[in-house]
Order: sequence, then C-alpha cells, then structure tokens
Amino acid sequence: MKIKFPSIGEISEKGTDTFKRFPFALSIAAIGTISAIWLADVSWGQKADYFYLLNLCWISALSISVFVSITTFSESLGWNFKKAVLLKAGTLFILALYYYLLPEEFSLGETESFYRYSLFFLSAHLLVSFAPFLKSGDVEDFWAYNKTLFLRILTALLYSMVLFAGLSIAMLSLENLLEINISGRRYSQLWILLVGLFNTWFFLAGIPHPKQISQRERKYPGGLKVFVQYILIPLITVYILILYLYTGKIILEWQWPNGWVANLVLSFSIAGILALLLLYPIRNQEKNRWIHLFSKGYYIALIPLIILLMLSIWVRISEYGVTVNRYFVAALAVWLTGIVIYFLIARSKNIKVIPISLCVISILISFGPLGAFEVSKRSQLDRFEGLLEKNGLLSQEKKVVKSQSSISFDDRKQISSKVAYILELEGTEPLQPYFKQDLEEVMDKEENEYRYNDAGKITDLMGIEFVSEWQTDGQAGVSMQSFYYYLESNKSIPVSGYSLYLGEFTFNTYNQNNYEVEIEGVKWVISYNAEDDLLNISSDSTEKGIDLKLTPLINRLKALGGSSQDVPDQSVEMMTLEAEDMGVKVKVVLKNISGIYEGDGVKIQNLTAAILIDTGTED
Repeated sequence: MKIKFPSIGEISEKGTDTFKRFPFALSIAAIGTISAIWLADVSWGQKADYFYLLNLCWISALSISVFVSITTFSESLGWNFKKAVLLKAGTLFILALYYYLLPEEFSLGETESFYRYSLFFLSAHLLVSFAPFLKSGDVEDFWAYNKTLFLRILTALLYSMVLFAGLSIAMLSLENLLEINISGRRYSQLWILLVGLFNTWFFLAGIPHPKQISQRERKYPGGLKVFVQYILIPLITVYILILYLYTGKIILEWQWPNGWVANLVLSFSIAGILALLLLYPIRNQEKNRWIHLFSKGYYIALIPLIILLMLSIWVRISEYGVTVNRYFVAALAVWLTGIVIYFLIARSKNIKVIPISLCVISILISFGPLGAFEVSKRSQLDRFEGLLEKNGLLSQEKKVVKSQSSISFDDRKQISSKVAYILELEGTEPLQPYFKQDLEEVMDKEENEYRYNDAGKITDLMGIEFVSEWQTDGQAGVSMQSFYYYLESNKSIPVSGYSLYLGEFTFNTYNQNNYEVEIEGVKWVISYNAEDDLLNISSDSTEKGIDLKLTPLINRLKALGGSSQDVPDQSVEMMTLEAEDMGVKVKVVLKNISGIYEGDGVKIQNLTAAILIDTGTED
C-alpha cells in the first residue's frame, strides 16, 4: 500500500481554505492564544490586575464553538456569504457585550457568573454537534459527522502532544548543549500556542461540509465496535450491578442513600447512553441484533437507578437546601428520566434528541426565576432566615440582632455555611436586607484579628463565631484564617555571598515532591515535610543537610498586623530565610506561600521557593 504524504503547498492550501471557511473562529482563537501567552508571562501576584486578559481567554474558548456552529449551520441551509457574515457579526457583538459585562473576579470560586459561563460553554459545544442538522432529518449523516469530529479531536490532540514533546526537547537541548537560557514559562507558552492555534486550526481543517459527508466518513470503524462491545459495555454492566447491590443494601438496612451515589448513577448512565450511540449505525445488521435487546434492557435497568438517584438528591436537598450543584444534578436526573422514557416508548428513536435536549436544558436553567441561581438563592436564604428565627437572631423587623445565648455547634456551622455560600455565589446583596450595617463597608473594613474569610465578618455581626465546613464539634472555638503571601513583583533577589542557584521548587500537601538538581557534578536534594514543617537541602557529596522551618517566617508576617488579603505582596527581606551549617550556607526566598492559621498554629499547604547555596569553596 502506497502512502502519499501531502506537500508543503497542499498543507498551505488546506490551511488557507480552512481560514476562509472559519475566519471568525480562527481569528478569535488567535486572540485568545495571544492573551493566554501574555498572561503566562505575568507573575502570579500581578494576575489579578490582568483580569481582562483572563476573561478574554474564557470568552475566546466559548466563541470558537459558537462560530463553528454558525458556519456549519449556514452551510447546511445554503446561505450566501453576506447572510452568514451578518449573523456572525451580530453574534460577535453579543459575545463582546458578554465579555464587557463579566465581573473582574469572574473565574475565582463558585460564582454565579462562572457557573453561567460553564452552562453556556457546554451548550456551545453541544451546538457544534447538531447545528448543521437542525433542518436535516438524516440521522446516519448526523452520526457520521460527529464520529468524524470525535476522531479529529483525538488526532489533533495527539499531533499537538507530539509537537510539544519534540519542540520541548529541542528547547531543552539548546539550554544544555548551547547554554542558552530559556525560561520555564516558554514551555507553557509553547503548549498554549500549540493547543490554542495549531490544535484548533488542525481540528477545523477536518470538519466535513454537512452536505458533503463522504463514504469514508460514513464507514464504521471496526476497532470502535471492539472497544464498545468488549470494554465499555462490560465496565458499565459491572457498575450497574454494583449500584443494584447498593440499592438492595438500602432496602435491607432501610437507610437513606449516600449522596455520592448520585454522581455514580449519572456518570455511568450517561456512559451507557454514549456506548449505545457509538453502536447506532450497526444496530440493524443481522449479526448485531443483540444491540436492540441490550438497548431496551439497559433503559429498563436504569429505571430503579433513576429512582435511587432522585431519592439521593431529595435527601440532600431536604437536609441542606438547594445549591447550584444540587440543582445541576437534579436537572440532569430529570433529563436522564426524559431520555429513558423517550427511548423506551418512542417508535422513531432519533439520537439527535440527546444533544439537542441537553443543550436546551443547559440554556434554560442558566437564567430566570426557575433557573439554578434564583432557586438556590431563595432556598439558602429561606434556610438562613429559619436558622436565625430558631436561635432568636431575628427581630420583628426581620433584622439580625446579636446572639444573647449559646447556639449549638450544628446551627452555627449551618449559619456559617449559608453565609459563605451566598457570599461566594452572589456577594453581599442577598444578605443586606437582614442587616442594618452596610455589608460592603464591613467587607472592606480592615481587621486586626485574623478571620477565616469574609463570612466570618458577617457572622461576627450576629455575635457568633464562624465555623468552617471541615471543623468538627471538638474543634469548636479554634479560629481558622486562610493566608496567602507572595513576593513583591518586579523585585530582584540579592545573590551576594552565594555561588550556586539551585532553582525554583514548588511543594504542596497533596504531592510531597523531592527534587534533585545536579550542578558541577554535585547532586543536591530539596524536600519539604509538611507534617514537621521542615524544608531540607542536602548534597550527596558532602552529606551535609540543612533544615529550615517556615512557620517562624509566617508568624513574622502575621505579627506585622493586617491579613494577607490586605497586604499579600511582601518584600524580599520579609520572604527570605537563611541558615548555615558546617560551612554550607543556604538562602531560601519564598515566591509564594499559602495555608491556614489554626488557632495559634500554622498549617502550610502550598509554597514556591527559590534556593541559593554557598559551599564556602572557590573555583
């Protein structure tokens, strides 16, 4: 078999044709990629000042799918160039307005704006799958089109990873062989460039015209059937059996289902539906009649699991009220119920129903009085008010009064949880009617006393101590306050008196890394033990090791007064530790450090440190 490789001219022509077909999508991809590359060059402490770049990256990621959908939709209807451009220009205006309306803290935490963006992002990607087939009833072409998209995504990702690996090794070779200094940020920028522009361009080049689906694209891959029949379906069957056993346990022990089971039911129910979609084109072949039997049996088997799912959601909501995440799970449960009913009773089973219905639900629940945000806000406020009334914290005018008696730990924890949730999702506005004080002023007021978060300032107005979600009754009365400090930007690190720079090293409590650096034939080992708070630097040649404790530095920063939220950036002097033992000097400059003040103690969770060494020897 002769393999023909495309020439440079053919690649260039294909790339040009792709840009002519998707000019809006590729232009937006370029803007987003440049923004992300620029952002990658900004120090961590300054990123908040560049929120407009970060928001532009998010909007670009959303816009690419939207413009691809518009292009394929207009192609399916045979629109002329002018009509399609007018629709894209109108869409561009709406997306630009959406970008303008995004808050600065858009991507920080579980805020309403970020949740809503996530729903729009999901909807836009689902739209790509069915936009060119809204007016077409050809389900076989719909399947072939999406199969091609799926394989193209995998191919594009593979090519991007291979290119990144190859170019990264080339850059590393320049560093080690030619002694060219290349910043570590250039590797991340290379990845951004490949994923943002090359990956997108390559993927778009392979999107078939909706009216020109070829026989090659309609062909069913034999390997796909093997994967689904012998790997995916058996795995799904095993998990369904596990869930049935768990259902039997619930009935026998007569206990409420674990909230975690909802995620399992949803995950493997959707995976099973995906497996059936992957087998759709070959379902009517004589040798594959089992697919019809499995399909019907699968949807029937899901009915008890959906009941279990609904029961699990109801238990969580009845205990703690509706949150956005619980609303999403409930919405998916309703959608799954509808899909099961449709494929069990409908005579003509159109698989386009799956992405279209999920896309419509995602958009509908993103706004309005019955949307996820209004429903969850009303639910949490109602429970918040109920807790206040129960503990005598609410006057006849529905205003908060300070507690005059002891409040149970569970009630304090629930009040704290409601306040923290509402603050993160909506800010102070929903809570303001309950308080005489201006909550925005309370949030902005500097406090000498360290608090866990802004919710602690509001619970103080009620005369109760804030209780975090992970605190237990035995920890009641132990104050907790998160901290985050970072090195002041654009400040050089003094190197006088030190002959070796080992590098920058990042540690966290979830991944206890040990780093090894070899310089001039000497291997240096850098490790951090969070439990004992010991940063250790040692070498294999001299067998000398130096231990440094970071807690004294954190206590020193705390003693300055004002929280890390007020003054997070610190001078080089304040972020430096030095030690010397048996002729070896070590200088540690913390680039950033974060954790929790727990009572009088400190729990460090993340840190990045630059380390310099002097061994006292001369070349």
